Amino acid sequence: MVATMTDGRLIDWIIGLVGLEALLVLGWRLASGRGPSPVAFIGNLVAGAFLLLAVRGALTGASPAIIALCLGASCVAHVVDLAGRWSEGSPSAIASAAAINTTLSLRVKPSRIRPAPPAQNDEASHG
Repeated sequence: MVATMTDGRLIDWIIGLVGLEALLVLGWRLASGRGPSPVAFIGNLVAGAFLLLAVRGALTGASPAIIALCLGASCVAHVVDLAGRWSEGSPSAIASAAAINTTLSLRVKPSRIRPAPPAQNDEASHG
């Protein structure tokens, strides 16, 4: 088990699962029209895959230049991911926040809110 973890085979399997995830999620988006934005989603997965490649390189004794290259590519993919989320999410995020506030305000009806009973005087009760 330890040999599988240190020789990079486990990382290879995880990268394969990331690829399978990409196919399934993008296939779902193509079929249903629902799901994450393809640009942001791919950017996110590619950033993670390059991080995994950097870990694999560190485990298997790759040169520091290769590891640095993987980390740099991960950073670029992460910026693409953020740019895709930032440009798409801003106006709709404000609209959905307003919808949430409206929904929450409709749940609490003022007629159901009762004022607290008046405080009683302690001297009168101890008499």
